[in-house]
Amino acid sequence: CVLRILGDVVGSNPHNRERAVCMVFCKARQCGGHVQDIRAVGAQENNQKGFGPCEILQPVQCAGCNIGEGEGGSVRAQGEHSGFGGGHRARTASEFGWKIQPFSPGKFGQGSVVAKIRSSTGSFCVSNEGMRTTLMKLSCPDQVGLLARITSFVAQWGGNLTEVHQFTDPQDGWFFMRMEVQTETLRCQLDELRAAFAPLGRELRAEWSVRAAEARPKVVLMVSQLGHCLADLLWRWRSGELSFEIPCVIANHETLRPLVERENIPFHCVPISRENREAAFAQIETLWEQASADLVVLARYMQILPSEICGRWPARVMNIHHSFLPSFVGANPYQRAHQRGVKLIGATCHYATADLDEGPIIEQEVVRVEHFHTEQDLLRLGRDCERLALARGLRYHLAERVLVRGNRTTVFRD
Repeated sequence: CVLRILGDVVGSNPHNRERAVCMVFCKARQCGGHVQDIRAVGAQENNQKGFGPCEILQPVQCAGCNIGEGEGGSVRAQGEHSGFGGGHRARTASEFGWKIQPFSPGKFGQGSVVAKIRSSTGSFCVSNEGMRTTLMKLSCPDQVGLLARITSFVAQWGGNLTEVHQFTDPQDGWFFMRMEVQTETLRCQLDELRAAFAPLGRELRAEWSVRAAEARPKVVLMVSQLGHCLADLLWRWRSGELSFEIPCVIANHETLRPLVERENIPFHCVPISRENREAAFAQIETLWEQASADLVVLARYMQILPSEICGRWPARVMNIHHSFLPSFVGANPYQRAHQRGVKLIGATCHYATADLDEGPIIEQEVVRVEHFHTEQDLLRLGRDCERLALARGLRYHLAERVLVRGNRTTVFRD
C-alpha cells in the first residue's frame, strides 16, 4: 500500500512555507497496492536545513496489512522537495534526524499506517486522521423529531457532521438516514459510540450500523466465462477507485483464471452440473465463509443461486442482470429485446433473492437502440451498461449508501 503524507514545512523565514510530500510504502505488499491520502499532523521546523529527499527504514505496523513490528511490516518513507533554492541530495535517516515509532493501531483502524515520526525539531503522527470519516446509516418507523434526536446524539459525543441525507417514505411511514461524521472530532472509539447508541436504536426500533469509511469490506467475486464486468472491477480495485478487498474469485469455468491470477488473487473453479449442483453450492458457500465475505458480487455469474443461500445472505449478494428489469427476466434478454424491437436496453444491479431477477434494485443504466442495430450490437452496447451499473451499485453499497426495506431500496447517491 502506498500512503502519502502531506505536512507543512516551515523555514526560518516565516513567509517561506513549503509543502512536503512523503510516500509510505508497506513492504509486505498485502494491501493490493491501493493509495490513500493521509496527513502529517503538525508543522516541521526546518532551520534552513532543507527538506530534501530522505529515506527512513524502521519497522512500523501497517494496519491495512495487519502486519505488526517484527512480522515483516517494514515501512519505507521517502520525501522529495524542491524548495529553498533548488534540489537536495539524499540524506540518511541519521543525517535527517528522524525516527519512526510504532503508534497504536486501535486509534486509527484498519487501512491506515499508524506511526509517529520524530525529528530533532519536532514530531507528528502519521495517520489518515485528518481525512477519516465515520459512516452511520439507519432506518426505522417515522416519528416527529427523529433527525434532531440522532444528530443531537452525535453532537453529544463531539461528532462534526460533514454530510447528512434523510428521506421519509410517506406511504410506509418509514424513515431513512445516512450520515458522515468527521472521526477525529469524536470523543470516543467507534465501539464506544455503538454501545452508546444501542439504547436509542432499540427505542426507535431501528436497523442501524456505524463503521469507519476507511475499512475495506471483503468482496468475493463470482464469474463464469464473460470477463468484461470482472475486468472492470479489477481495474477499479487496483486503481483504488473502489476501496475493498478481494479474498478470492470463484468461477464455474477455468476461462478467467489467467485474468485473476495475474493480480495475485486466489481463483477457485467449482464446476456445476445437474448431478453435483447441491454439493457444488455447499462448497461455494463454504468458500464465502472461509473468506469472511462481507459481500458477494455475481459479475455475470451464469448460475442461479439456491434460494436457501439467498435467504442466508440477505442484501449481501449483488447481481448484475443484462436487461432493464423488470423487462426480459431470465436468459437471452438481448435476443428477446431485438425481437421485440425495443428502443432502449439496459442493465440492472440488484440484490439476489430467492425470486429470480426480482431482488431490490440498486442501480440501472440504459442506452438507446437504433433500428439498424443487430443482436451483436445490442450485446456490445449492453456490456457497457452492465459495467457501469455494477460499478456504481458496488460503489453505493461500499459507501453505505443503500438502505433496503422489503423489495425496494433507498439509495443516497454521491
